Amino acid sequence: MEPLQILTDEHELIRSYLNDTSVALYQMSNNKWPEKEFFEMGVEFTKSFSDKFHHYKEEYIMFLKLAQKKKGSIDSEIMLLRDQHESARNFTIGISRSLDKYTQKDSVHAAAIAENLGYYNLLLRQHIHREDHIFYPMARELFTESEQNDMLEDFKKAEEKFQPDFVGISKAKVEKMSALLKEQFGDEYESRLEFITKIHK
Repeated sequence: MEPLQILTDEHELIRSYLNDTSVALYQMSNNKWPEKEFFEMGVEFTKSFSDKFHHYKEEYIMFLKLAQKKKGSIDSEIMLLRDQHESARNFTIGISRSLDKYTQKDSVHAAAIAENLGYYNLLLRQHIHREDHIFYPMARELFTESEQNDMLEDFKKAEEKFQPDFVGISKAKVEKMSALLKEQFGDEYESRLEFITKIHK
């Protein structure tokens, strides 16, 4: 598999998580609060899969190689993407800090989680769209087959730091989060997820 397709496939898993957080945000706006476990798993997923697994390959491999190819002409655009990664991490930290005292009746910490999760969701959707439609196509056009093979080898080395089948484990985590929402909200979850999936195709 080519390296840019790997990154694209990882985006699909992150989108699945974002779809579930969109459902959660909708329910929260109607004063229906997901269980604490949902948010705990979300923080774990974003820190492990999005930040350490996926964003590492973008920031320290693909972005660097792309910047070298473009000889500095897109450095500001790449810096913006990196800054967005950092902003996403800060939103996750904000969610994590409120979780210790989160209960469905605690309006202060619940509101902080909703605010940070909302910003995270909006930022990541825009960020992923920009990468999928501008930067990944640019990389496919610029990199030779040999250069893409080198990038793939760099990806494999980066992934060696993680446990075997880390992607499968991360998918199972997102599926469990979906199951938590479905169990709590039933048909409301199904109908809202269908709506969100359609508008974010």
